[in-house]
Amino acid sequence: SATRKACGLQALMVDGVAALLASRVDVLAFNRIVGLGVERPATKEMLEALTQAYLDAAVPRHFVQVPPHAEPDTLPAWLAARGYEPYNHWVKLWRGPEDLPPAPDGVVVEEVTAPVANAFAEICTGAFGFPGNMGSWMAEGVGAPGWHHYLARCDGEPAGVAALFIGSDVGWFSFAGTRQGFRGRGAQRALIARRLRDGVAAGCRWFVTETAAERAGQPGQSC
Repeated sequence: SATRKACGLQALMVDGVAALLASRVDVLAFNRIVGLGVERPATKEMLEALTQAYLDAAVPRHFVQVPPHAEPDTLPAWLAARGYEPYNHWVKLWRGPEDLPPAPDGVVVEEVTAPVANAFAEICTGAFGFPGNMGSWMAEGVGAPGWHHYLARCDGEPAGVAALFIGSDVGWFSFAGTRQGFRGRGAQRALIARRLRDGVAAGCRWFVTETAAERAGQPGQSC
């Protein structure tokens, strides 16, 4: 789409490793290498091909997410030799469909449709400080196959948003953000409860999400 081109969005697979690129969006979450050394041991040739993809796309910066079980053990040293430095830690969370949490009182959650897609995008980009050109891309994703987008309201006011992607029997939680003036009022707890129930109804056996570990001066935007 024109929006994807405006953001320079690409998704590449190199020997089973995913490379996400957004050459016109300087946000690391959209410029990262995922799965290196997981399905098969990484090689220096594989790392060279991935790094070259970012150079060719003129991406200003990107990162490589290295899980604890990535192989070979020399992978961190290879990355260091190419100039990569530790940046932060991301946490992967998962659970099954048992013991679903109750929805908190005072929060109403609705599934987002096209007429309010821009409101979803505005809250999400605002919560994470994403550049404005990401908003149109996020709005275009509402209604895409497998995707479910949600809006939480507190006292009738839009407070927070979140998304659920269902693939086979796995539900992936993403794009969870809350407006600053509404944080701590249960919007994300309500959105988690709704997504879990919708996922279970759709046959999900597992739910997965990820988040960057909080650092001093950088609290989570999904609270």
